[in-house]
Amino acid sequence: YLYLTIGEVEKAELAIRKAIELSPNIANSYSTLGLVLKTKGNLKEAEEVTVKAIKIQPDFADAYLNLGLIQRSL
Repeated sequence: YLYLTIGEVEKAELAIRKAIELSPNIANSYSTLGLVLKTKGNLKEAEEVTVKAIKIQPDFADAYLNLGLIQRSL
């Protein structure tokens, strides 16, 4: 979140993708990647990774919120 907060979107994406590579079953990582991709305007991939977060953790409310924000932008 730090890179995203300070506007370093590319660094944020790289860091989150690395985290997913190391621990692929953490829903929060996919949800955060979805926000980063939304920020970059890559809405379709943002939607896909956020749905993956929900599949990993169906009760993850933030992922549903993020999915709604992404779909609203499509």
